[in-house]
Amino acid sequence: MSLWSLLNLAPRMRCYALLDNRGICRALRQASSAPEQNGWVEVSAMHLGWIGQQLPLEAVMQASPSARRPLPALAA
Repeated sequence: MSLWSLLNLAPRMRCYALLDNRGICRALRQASSAPEQNGWVEVSAMHLGWIGQQLPLEAVMQASPSARRPLPALAA
């Protein structure tokens, strides 16, 4: 059974928080990819006590520079 689990790798679930324009957490979400809508930031964990509050600075995950950099165009 452990060999089967190695072959069926499920996508890693990540935690996201929806922040309003004042930086207040309005919703929490767990997904394998980042939500498409604006305002979602990746966080280290999900805590229901954050809803209606500002997130602790250490909870917000920093995006890696390679994730923000566009990929170069391929030559034809």
